[in-house]
Amino acid sequence: MTNAHKQTDSVNDRGDLSYASIFASFVKTVVNVWNHKESEEDTRLYHLILSKVVGVCEKQALEYLRQIDRDKLSKLFVIAKMHADVFGFSSEFLTEFERIFQKGSEINGEEIQRIYLNPLLEDLLADNLYRLNWKSDDLIVPMWHHETTFDIGEPGGGKTLDVCCIPVLPPNMELLEDNTLVITATYCASALLQSDECVVEVGPRRLKIDVCELRLVKEQIVQFEGQGVAEMNVNNVYDVSVRMPIRVKVLLK
Repeated sequence: MTNAHKQTDSVNDRGDLSYASIFASFVKTVVNVWNHKESEEDTRLYHLILSKVVGVCEKQALEYLRQIDRDKLSKLFVIAKMHADVFGFSSEFLTEFERIFQKGSEINGEEIQRIYLNPLLEDLLADNLYRLNWKSDDLIVPMWHHETTFDIGEPGGGKTLDVCCIPVLPPNMELLEDNTLVITATYCASALLQSDECVVEVGPRRLKIDVCELRLVKEQIVQFEGQGVAEMNVNNVYDVSVRMPIRVKVLLK
C-alpha cells in the first residue's frame, strides 16, 4: 500500500491515485482523531510510518519499527491495535510490536546508549539540526547524518551515545548510503509525448525534466547534480557545503 505523498509525475494511473488517496485519507483521519494535539509534522510522520508498515510483510514491518523513535512507537501501537482489522495486522504481529516498544533501549537487561530519530524529507533538504537533551547534556544532531556519536558523561570516561537518523520518506523515494536521493516516477508514455516537460516534486522543490531529453524506453535515469541532501562530512559533521545528487528513475508505461 502507498501513503499520502502526492505522486510526483504529471500523468498517472487514475485508478492507483484513487486507491492511494482513499487509503491516505483513512490513515490521516485515524492519526488526527487519536493525536489531535500533535503537530502537523508529527501527524504526517505517523501517517508515513503506518503506510510503510502496511506496505511490507510483517517481518519487514517489525524490523522497520525497531528503528523508530520509542516515544512514537507507543502511540503507533495504540492506533495499530484499534484498527488491526483494517490494516490487516495479525495478533502475532501486534504482540511482537508491543514487545518492541516496551523493551525500550535494553537488551539482556543492559542499557544501550543508542537512540533513533526519524527525520522527514524536508528535514534532510533543509539541513535541519535536532537539539537532543540527554540527561544533563544538550546534543546538536545533524539530521542528514545516518549516525553520529557523542561523548557523554564525565570527560575521559569513555561513554558515548550513538544517535541514528532513520528517515521516513514517501514510498517512491529512497536515500542511499552516500545520501543520494533516488525518486521513482511513473508516466504514461503516450500522454507524456503531448507535454513539454514533467515536474518532479521533492518536498518544497520542483524539478523539471524536459520531455525532449527522455528516450522511449521503459526505464531511464535523470540526475540532478548538487541539488539533494548534504554530503556527510566526517571531519566536520555540520558542514553542508557539498550536496549529493537527486536521481530520478523514470518509468514509462
